[in-house]
Amino acid sequence: MGICFSGYTDAQSNLNYCISQGVIPYICSGSEVTCTKWLTVGGAGTTTDRQVLSGTVSLAAAIRTAGFDGVIFDSEYVEAVANSADLVDDFYGATANLSAAGLKVGITTSHSAPLGCTNCIAANVVIGWLADPNLDWISPQLYSNGYTLELVPTSDCSSESPPCTWDIYENAIVPIVPSIPYAYMYDEASTNAVDFFKDNYNITLQGYIQWIQVTDSSFDPDPSPSPSPSPSPKGYYGRKKWFGR
Repeated sequence: MGICFSGYTDAQSNLNYCISQGVIPYICSGSEVTCTKWLTVGGAGTTTDRQVLSGTVSLAAAIRTAGFDGVIFDSEYVEAVANSADLVDDFYGATANLSAAGLKVGITTSHSAPLGCTNCIAANVVIGWLADPNLDWISPQLYSNGYTLELVPTSDCSSESPPCTWDIYENAIVPIVPSIPYAYMYDEASTNAVDFFKDNYNITLQGYIQWIQVTDSSFDPDPSPSPSPSPSPKGYYGRKKWFGR
């Protein structure tokens, strides 16, 4: 898979960026396997709420026309209208409608759960995500600075009730595809994601997304890609790979 990431809150701004920068034809260039193209909505410092979700659904046709196969909600901060159930229902509505429009859907979040959950409990939101029949995968981000593998749960909600510890992933029906800094950290490093989740939680991972960008040498976007997990205000073009599914 290849991803265009710009870090804006809403789908329209992200779509406009990816189109204006001319990156879409390059997202999967050089791939040796079947490659799908994904548009990310959100990023570090942005909040996913009902308006963001419904706004993305309203652009489903335009997203497909632009050449994308799927949408990723980068939900590091989320906000419910009233409670966790409301937000889960909003996500379910969005994933169902995007799927019906012919788009795949993924969610990525900070470590085990969102860093911030306004009017909601982070673990309950993630439990809802993990039971969504229209969600193609979920990708916990196993890093903070973009270079080091970090297998700890999100500290901001680990003491809540229920806590957002990794055991909430044990009964997931959604494939778990972690985001990691480098490919070798998936199953080759002495401490790796596959062994950690299998040995401690009996969770079998279904592949990975590499954070460190791999760019086509024939394309030089502005601004240049950065390994930082926090985008610049303007955003940037990034390419990630997903294997193993």
